[in-house]
Amino acid sequence: MQKRELDRKKIVNILGEGSESIVYAYKEGEIYVALKEFKKEFVTPTKKEPISKEVFKNKERKLLLLNQSDFLEDDEKPIDLYYENGEFVAYSMKIDLTKNFEYHYTSSKKIKLELLNLLRDRKEILNKNGIYLGDFNAENFGVRKNGTIKLKDIDNFSIQGLPFDRPTNLVKEYMKKCNNIKNIDNYSFNYFSLGFFMAVEPRGLEKILKEKGLPKKFDTEENRQLLEDLENINDDYEPRYFIDSQKKGLFR
Repeated sequence: MQKRELDRKKIVNILGEGSESIVYAYKEGEIYVALKEFKKEFVTPTKKEPISKEVFKNKERKLLLLNQSDFLEDDEKPIDLYYENGEFVAYSMKIDLTKNFEYHYTSSKKIKLELLNLLRDRKEILNKNGIYLGDFNAENFGVRKNGTIKLKDIDNFSIQGLPFDRPTNLVKEYMKKCNNIKNIDNYSFNYFSLGFFMAVEPRGLEKILKEKGLPKKFDTEENRQLLEDLENINDDYEPRYFIDSQKKGLFR
């Protein structure tokens, strides 16, 4: 990994934009990479919020560690860090050729189970090695042509004591109830799994469940118990998943 000076003349075009970053196609030497540049403000349709220098420092530290990680695939790892006027502003990665999970919202239950099982396995390996994803949403997980899972938005991971830069609402809700970081991904993954089956993002799923209860197809004693387990989570929380490849569906 190298520390490079950002040259805006090498920016080719925009590949995508989010509330805290813009991703460009960027020519580095003889190859094109995806350059993720962080904004100075977190921007949503309703507000703008300055991003602190400490957040940039945390991202820089985490990306240096993740570049050396044995638990990320090659196309997930950051390549180089970029600076402007001496300050860290961006990092490069391989251009993404995967389809996000949201592409599979209309897939069969069998395919969804396969994808969720693969994601669960990746999550458990990372968690055992001190890496926590935190943000479970369909845009952050890609599916390669060979069917394997690609993790995205890695700069927001929590790693070796360095915090999530912007905890999701689910993580914030979890942290109100308990402070054991080892359970955060289990908690968020459960909501994500149910939402993926329903084709509803977790941010909207929690409201639906609280206002209307489980949809009819999930409205069983067993599945209501699952929801109760999530609502009564505590620091002794054991991993419980909504999926199991042997039982072919939801279970406790």
